[in-house]
Amino acid sequence: MRASLSRVTPFGVARQAFAPATPLEAWLERVAAATTRSFDLGPEHAWLAWESTGWEPALEESARKALFLVVLASLVTQGRGSTRMPLLGDAGRAYVRSVLEGVLVGDDAPTIDAQVEEIEKLAPTLGAPGDRRPFLVEGDFFYHQKLHRSERLFAESLVERLTQKPAPAFAEKDAAEALGAVLAKPALAPAGPVQLSPEQQLAVLTALFQPLTVVSGGPGTGKTSIVVSILRVLVRLGVPPEEIALAAPTGKAAQRMGESIARLLGSVKELEEGDRPLLEHGPQPQTIHKLLGASADGSRMKHHEGNRLEQRVLIVDEASMIDMSLMEKLVRAAGAGARLVLLGDARQLPSVGAGAVLRDLIPEGSAADTPWRTLVRGVLPAVGPGDHPLARNAVRLTRNYRMNPKDPAGLAILELAKWISPDGTGARPPLEDVLVVRESVAKVEFERAEAVFDSGPKALRAFLERWYAERIASLPGFDGLLDKTYRAEKGIFGDEATAALSELFAHFESTRVLCLTRVYRTGAVAVNAALRAFHFAHRKSSTKHEFTAGEPVLMLSNDYDKGIWNGDQGIALWVSEDGAKPRLSALFRRGGAGFVGFPVELLRGQLEHCFAMTVHKCQGSEFERVVVVLPELDGPLLTREILYTAVTRTRRSVLVLGAREMLEAGAQRTLLRFSGVGERLAAKNAPPSR
Repeated sequence: MRASLSRVTPFGVARQAFAPATPLEAWLERVAAATTRSFDLGPEHAWLAWESTGWEPALEESARKALFLVVLASLVTQGRGSTRMPLLGDAGRAYVRSVLEGVLVGDDAPTIDAQVEEIEKLAPTLGAPGDRRPFLVEGDFFYHQKLHRSERLFAESLVERLTQKPAPAFAEKDAAEALGAVLAKPALAPAGPVQLSPEQQLAVLTALFQPLTVVSGGPGTGKTSIVVSILRVLVRLGVPPEEIALAAPTGKAAQRMGESIARLLGSVKELEEGDRPLLEHGPQPQTIHKLLGASADGSRMKHHEGNRLEQRVLIVDEASMIDMSLMEKLVRAAGAGARLVLLGDARQLPSVGAGAVLRDLIPEGSAADTPWRTLVRGVLPAVGPGDHPLARNAVRLTRNYRMNPKDPAGLAILELAKWISPDGTGARPPLEDVLVVRESVAKVEFERAEAVFDSGPKALRAFLERWYAERIASLPGFDGLLDKTYRAEKGIFGDEATAALSELFAHFESTRVLCLTRVYRTGAVAVNAALRAFHFAHRKSSTKHEFTAGEPVLMLSNDYDKGIWNGDQGIALWVSEDGAKPRLSALFRRGGAGFVGFPVELLRGQLEHCFAMTVHKCQGSEFERVVVVLPELDGPLLTREILYTAVTRTRRSVLVLGAREMLEAGAQRTLLRFSGVGERLAAKNAPPSR
């Protein structure tokens, strides 16, 4: 038999076993194998590229090869988060060539230039905008039809929203008085009263008067204070809480949003009557999928352009995590007269899916001048309107409230974040000015910003062993909490169980190991395996089980029936429901102090271990201490966006572990995502709505 039956290909197992492959088939299979090795793609991507070569039976062999390569390159580009791929012109030729260098290897490598020429010849035979074809060329860019449609509809909906002339929702005088009343009764943060800065006041007022407001700011710049102030002003202007929606891309981000809002609202001294509706029956944050009424498989939405959301104000946090497809659905589902407020950090890692929407919507520099700027009493500097179509809708927060001499830990983390992703183009200070470099993992103090520049396997193992002993198994009564059976009646845990679960969850939620990749020795899979081995040894438990008590777990998908979401983090523990025999269950937080659990066998395929997690998966989370494990090899994933996101997930300390050159290389590289959103908005030249 010529080939193993376990090696499945689109050409058929039987044919592979008994009939020789044609030269074209052998070439396609060889290139597909090289692609899966060089890029983080599964075999299904190679299969799609394979199948596409048969959609045009009349194509000659050279054209079929070119189509296969261009589709394969576009899938690599989509995997990196772009909605389109440069194809033509000098920039397109250079980009396609760079991808083919990872695809055409060995004996095929000398044909790269020839294949680029063939791809350019192929371009005129592909579809154009408006054609019902799987692949389109618009300008110098190659699109998959689905992403082209999503990008186009998003831009058109956005322009329609920006150019509408709705009746003013509020009188300027009333808005000024409502904001003044809120400013007179500030919320209280640990550092003192929350006094809104001029740029925060501008963000609040922009949200009242513009159909779209985009607010970008790093951690500690007061985005939650803006949300709470918007809510407090709205209820004073007569907007009922039920006409306001709060949402975030993930369940974890929605939970954090709710907790932060509740904490700030609850800190207001001498709460006025206007604030009480927010505390008593205010809007509860939810995932965007839930807000839109997603079907069980997430493929259909109850709310869309034909059945709009009824809320008058939609406030969405962590907008950098929203991909093009979901953002398009959100914008098109928003009511015609509704105010849409997007908050996030444009410097953070963009969505896992295609698109970098928040970055596309934020113009460089400060917010533009606005007709209602006088409402903030003339304290803002005069800024010209700029050329960006959203200049009047965007507010970039620049003042940081964590950089307080009384909080050296937060200051150290933010200085490191600024070193990784500096504002402007100024030169970076020496790395030692923002990091304390330790000689070995034994010297690490887990305070402020530290680094151990050792990429060897011994250093990683020594760190993980110490981390497990000192940061995981060190909780007083740790083993007793893991041995305990948590009893629930009709899904509700008693006071004793809730108190124990709260202690255990707070412990696990305080620390996390973050990896930039899933695979290789420094990836989340390998690091989780090492920490699990230490856990098994500590617990003296068998390694044959997929999960064991005390393991952090992570949801990999949305389960609408159970109400748990992709990115939710929990713990595997023993649970007895209504007096039944205890079963190992995955428990997750639900609301402020509640918990929900499901037997792990009912979530098979939806859970993974979470002693360590990728930076992509940790978006929307915040910890007391994190460790960032750098990859062993440089690559396109190592960018300032992923490093910035990693170090800003912590409040008190961060340890960077790996080679110094990896940190320095990543800080110099900006994530490259190709998108046509900015061009589409500029082409429409959308005027401001006021």
